[in-house]
Amino acid sequence: MRRNKHLLAASVLAMIFPLTSQAEDINVDFTATVLATTCSMSIAALDGSNVSGDATSGYTLNVGDVGLDKIIKKSAESQKNFKFVAKDCSAALTKITTALGSSADASGNFIKNQSAASDAASNIGMGFKRKSTTDETYFTPGSGSITWTDDERTANEVEMTVALRELTDGAGTMGTFSSTATFNFTYQ
Repeated sequence: MRRNKHLLAASVLAMIFPLTSQAEDINVDFTATVLATTCSMSIAALDGSNVSGDATSGYTLNVGDVGLDKIIKKSAESQKNFKFVAKDCSAALTKITTALGSSADASGNFIKNQSAASDAASNIGMGFKRKSTTDETYFTPGSGSITWTDDERTANEVEMTVALRELTDGAGTMGTFSSTATFNFTYQ
């Protein structure tokens, strides 16, 4: 009788712990696309502008005090230049596209003043364009973009302009201005 107990225990153990002859093989195929390394992007001052911050916490471009008359006249004093700088790019990179992200505060080609200050300027917005653009052609938030030229990719930078403009002619008021823009970069 004792012998049967051991045999029964051995049978139960065999059911709980299957033998290696009962094991199955499972093949798993992994597929991946290896992409080129993207660039590290930063913003730098240009033509005496004042840029502070970093890619982690964000950048600030200080336009300084600008007279409403300069904004109305669309003079050089109502705009500042800066540049996007690409570094650590893959040698296989053939194209960089920079797009102005959408904004809930968009008005045409401009991003409206987002300042909550009691003395905030009204009917004033900021627009972005390539520095080499000579007219008032600004990116439309959410759909405006540029593709870097071969020379810009070689130099690893593209020069930009931000300008303060009236959203409706003759309706701008003086006051504090503060707004945020997000740029998206696509690499190929």
